[in-house]
Amino acid sequence: MLDRIFNLINTLEEILLAESDIYSVDFKSICLKTLSNDIDFGIYSETHKGFLISFRSKNTKILKDVITPNEISKSPTIHDDNTVYADLLVFTRKFHKKIIIRLALGPLDNDQKSLINKIIKNFYSFQEMYDKNYVFQELLEILKETTEVDNIEEVIEKTTGVTKKLLATQASSILLKDEKKNELYFKVVDSEKSDKIKEIRIPVTKGIAGYTARTGEPLIVNDVANHPDFYNTVDEKSGFTTRSIMSAPIKPLNRIIGVIEAINKIRGTDFSEDDLNILKMTADILGINLINSMLYEKLNDISSSIIKSLITALEARDEYTKGHSYRVQIYSVKLAKALGLPAKKVKQVELSAILHDIGKIGIPDSILRKPGGLTDEEYETIKKHPVIGYNILKSIDGLDDVLDGIKYHHERYDGKGYPEGLEKDEIPLVARIIAIADTLDAITSDRPYRKGLDFEYALEQIRNAKGSQLDPELVDVFLNSFTNLEELKLVKLEK
Repeated sequence: MLDRIFNLINTLEEILLAESDIYSVDFKSICLKTLSNDIDFGIYSETHKGFLISFRSKNTKILKDVITPNEISKSPTIHDDNTVYADLLVFTRKFHKKIIIRLALGPLDNDQKSLINKIIKNFYSFQEMYDKNYVFQELLEILKETTEVDNIEEVIEKTTGVTKKLLATQASSILLKDEKKNELYFKVVDSEKSDKIKEIRIPVTKGIAGYTARTGEPLIVNDVANHPDFYNTVDEKSGFTTRSIMSAPIKPLNRIIGVIEAINKIRGTDFSEDDLNILKMTADILGINLINSMLYEKLNDISSSIIKSLITALEARDEYTKGHSYRVQIYSVKLAKALGLPAKKVKQVELSAILHDIGKIGIPDSILRKPGGLTDEEYETIKKHPVIGYNILKSIDGLDDVLDGIKYHHERYDGKGYPEGLEKDEIPLVARIIAIADTLDAITSDRPYRKGLDFEYALEQIRNAKGSQLDPELVDVFLNSFTNLEELKLVKLEK
């Protein structure tokens, strides 16, 4: 008998290691093969009412039709008729399926019970370790994916996604705390009625999320309809029906900044303490990443204010440059995205492009606004604006990444540009991108000494500058990134 049970458990462990969807596994055949006729057994599938029998080897009275979760026995148990039985609960969180194989073992002596107990306990230890390893791998992956993400919405979306995956829920939500108003609000909502839900503010004194935000205590509520703290306003406005919910505080550095929720198990079953532990671990990871994102957002807001002020100051001096920086930004970002650059690099291009001409603040009006052509001496003066811009911004914290685009956007691919005469790949990528966008807008914009030229001519000039002034590969990508001239003209009209 012992070897039969051992062989069955060994097979079950192999199934878990193979990461098979256990509902696609033929447990009936496996049990018949490994247990033979020595051991009676029943196979149960999980339903919202409990575990329902799907096969029994014999019509044994001990094999009930339904087993409730609290009736599961993880060690040999004596039944009323002195039959010993034990349950092998097979579970994989990857597929969120549970199967019970109930073994009816017959009369056993104490030594047999002890050995079987050890075998079964080892199986549950293996399964628990396997499940924890899977959870840790998923949480580690989300940690890697969100650690360097500076966008709060993206951090939240990725975290709610892994929460639903690990806990098998219909929904997951993250509410942030408004310290001034002492309210919770939804930053990101995965719903067709997201606009309405985002308008909802939950006082910290109300709701299950409010309780967690107020006390710092996680909570499992498997029947919200009968819970005094349930706040149904969200359901009323979204049309969503909440049946069960778990909440955990988001408290990096021991300060509560929000609440994460898991809502409605997909299979209609109850949340467990194991589920809550996973939610708490997810909240801990989320907390650190949210703090990082919030700090970046504040720095970005400060940087944006500085940038707007600088651009306004520049454009106030020269009406002919009005909108130029913004158009160059739009064209540059278009090219950066067409190149498939990561979001962080695209952001660098975006900031560099908007600030590329900021050094012209240091150029005298007599040169900057001169209606005619420039003398050689005046041209040498205006050629200093990339370095002037670089020197203006190099001491501002948070703008280090934009300096290359500002300093080198007038370098030429053939090495005949300025300020340093760099060539080809010596020129930073961000500067080569801006050079193309700057050329396009310079040709099509009005200048004190001429009217702006049409886009057909400008694109032809850019095409002719491949390999001399401009990076040929980037030019090809840029020209292919616009489906028609109307896109370019629309940017011109907008800015």
